[in-house]
Amino acid sequence: MYNIIEGYKDIMAGLDKNTKLFIPFDGTDGDTSTNDLARGHSITFQGNADLDNTYSKFGTTSGYLDGGTASFDVASSSDFDFFDNNTDEKTIDLWVKHISTGGDQTYFFRISGDSLNYYVVRHRGGSGTLILLYIGGATVINTGYQPAGIITDTNEHHWALVKKADVYAIYLDGVQKTYHQDTSTGTFTGTLNIGSQTVSSRFMNAYIADLRYQVGNPFGASPNVGITDTFSVPTSRYTILPNSGRGIVVA
Repeated sequence: MYNIIEGYKDIMAGLDKNTKLFIPFDGTDGDTSTNDLARGHSITFQGNADLDNTYSKFGTTSGYLDGGTASFDVASSSDFDFFDNNTDEKTIDLWVKHISTGGDQTYFFRISGDSLNYYVVRHRGGSGTLILLYIGGATVINTGYQPAGIITDTNEHHWALVKKADVYAIYLDGVQKTYHQDTSTGTFTGTLNIGSQTVSSRFMNAYIADLRYQVGNPFGASPNVGITDTFSVPTSRYTILPNSGRGIVVA
């Protein structure tokens, strides 16, 4: 259970005023609504998306994505301009338990009004993980499907995408799996889709929990071309300390 308390913020692992989105997906089995506990962004459940108690990490439920209709769509905000510069640090992390790992499954997708401007982070069964930035009908960042970033089982994993200036890396369970460097940038105005790519579907089939979008590098990640970096994954839900803003109390 969560209570919003004035006068608090979550600083565990970097959850502070720079946290742009935090969705625990914790609630009652079957619920079709949830909250962003960082900034109150509106979240719409699409298709068969709901909260499900089949899997949970630190709470009672997770977000269920059925692989065919479901997504969690977060209302448009400049908070989600992941590629707007090549100088800062950003991190997206979550807990994921795939129900199936085959086909093209979209983790994150954001588009500006048409099919000519978007970014996508996608997992392809048997191939790996792709990060793609597409502007004006042209590909400007394309990591290709990096096989080291593939998930081949239905076990629980901590998954993170780290941007450090112009370097992008995927981490699984705190271990660096991919590396890509590119100075290209782009901004977008559309909804942030979690679990689907609206241009061509590619739905995710998984349970997800404790999704966080952070401007910063809360894990102290330092991705390198040798793909040897590691960090410690969370062992509990992010907690809060008093007297420094607004945040969430875990009860």
